[in-house]
Amino acid sequence: MTGKALEKIIASVQNDSSVVLESGEYHFWSDCCRCVEGYHFSNTASAEENPRGAHPVAIFLKKKKNVCIDGNGCKIVVHGIMTPLIFDRCENLVVKNMTIDYARPTMSEFTVLKKVDGGYIISIAKDSLFDIVGARIIWHGERGRDGKYLWAFDYRDYMSISMYKDPETERVRVMGRDSECKFPCVPEFSSVADLGGGLLKVTLKEEKAFFPVGCTVQTRNTIRDQIGGAFVNCKNVLFEKVTIRAMHGLGLLAQLCDTVTFRNINITPSAGRTTASNADFFHVSNCCGKITVEGCVCSDGHDDFINVHGTHLKIEEIEYNTLRVGFVELHSYGFCPFKRGDRIDFIDRLTLLPYGGVTVKSVSIISELEFLLTADEEIRARVGDYVENATMTPEVLIKNNKFGPSMGRGILCTTRKKAVIENNLFYKTGGNVLCIEDDCNFWFESGYTTDVSFVNNRVVACGYGSLEEDNVPVISVNPQVVVRDKPVYVHKRISVENNEFSDLPKNSYIAEIKNTEEFIFLTNTSDCIFEIKSKQVKKTEIQTSENLILRSWDYD
Repeated sequence: MTGKALEKIIASVQNDSSVVLESGEYHFWSDCCRCVEGYHFSNTASAEENPRGAHPVAIFLKKKKNVCIDGNGCKIVVHGIMTPLIFDRCENLVVKNMTIDYARPTMSEFTVLKKVDGGYIISIAKDSLFDIVGARIIWHGERGRDGKYLWAFDYRDYMSISMYKDPETERVRVMGRDSECKFPCVPEFSSVADLGGGLLKVTLKEEKAFFPVGCTVQTRNTIRDQIGGAFVNCKNVLFEKVTIRAMHGLGLLAQLCDTVTFRNINITPSAGRTTASNADFFHVSNCCGKITVEGCVCSDGHDDFINVHGTHLKIEEIEYNTLRVGFVELHSYGFCPFKRGDRIDFIDRLTLLPYGGVTVKSVSIISELEFLLTADEEIRARVGDYVENATMTPEVLIKNNKFGPSMGRGILCTTRKKAVIENNLFYKTGGNVLCIEDDCNFWFESGYTTDVSFVNNRVVACGYGSLEEDNVPVISVNPQVVVRDKPVYVHKRISVENNEFSDLPKNSYIAEIKNTEEFIFLTNTSDCIFEIKSKQVKKTEIQTSENLILRSWDYD
């Protein structure tokens, strides 16, 4: 069945219905499938990168209730760059039993086979299409209806980043940097010769430049104009038994949703590839209810596995009972994170602490960046501080998953509700396994946590860092507090219990905890030294162990 036929089936879906798709493959081309506009997603493209919020889409469903879409084992194949799934304002939605893949993933890969006289032999991955123009490799997609490539960029494009994977250690680290490129990049070639069969001989402009023999080099464009899939303003969603082999930009996004479950999702690269996701696998922005990630298997991405957060908006003007607030991080904009009846807190930008709040009576949209919020009472806040939507904060359960290997972090979680992370395997993550921040000054992701439990997990060979000898703490609680002259306790209770830590990299350590009221670390085991660093922690309960090292320090 064609992609167009599937579009018609989805367009005919009514409330209180179940659709079972035919098995087989559905091919969607980004230049001739449906394209929706006006969808701006958190942590993705700026106004310059995708001004209309335009998204070519395979399955699009809007304002439907009590619907089940059963893929029946079908496969959606993407050609070009698109957001395969968008669900807008749907309630009691089930999507299951399908595979999503790119015919030509937007991550380009080659393996450095060996060094030879005068250069290196590299092998281009089978589905990484390319042209050679002089001494440059031009990565590109398939040709569209007009005969032109659906996308293309230079191997050292200003907005591209390159990393490399060592097959023996399974570690992924960034390439080097030079003055001509914004991000870590492949060293510049002085010549490129096509040997046939996907083999090239390349010589380096700088002979001593880093070029890792035996490793696979991964290159992608960093613009997140499309993502893996989006649930927007939905309620009671179950997304289960879905396999995803490649995602462009960000991964699966739940934005402004009430209760979403991701169950038995497999996001891993297919044979012959080393990357499945360009950025976060699961991203949860400004949601409420309960977010569940259970029984999933995820590996090989260029960013974090799960990020749960809200958004701090800056207070720009106050007039008695009205606030004018706006987005600051311009890769999050264009969606309204408030509605009538929401409780908003005023957040001190230096301490990240709330100092009051009001209930929203009405919301007026000034632009894609600014909103006018009205309350029933006088607003006692400060211009230059921030607001957080205290209502749109979810309970979180992350259970029975396998994460890794991957170069990014494991779980990022900032929510006021109860968060439980249990019975998971974290394997060779380059970054922190658990990272809890809160930020009014950089990414503007909110907010503080009250009760986070990290229990009964296995943590294996994690925290190796993005550079050689650049190890990071496995558990990091690091709110971006700016004030330095007084104690500040942002997060409430962090509990790390009954976990098994093993094979941690040399010079790594278990935890670094800052600006927290209570930190509990009990009945954990490790085959290396437990080292816990703390700064501004009010109360601790830590197990007694001969191989435990505690370090604390004052602010600089």
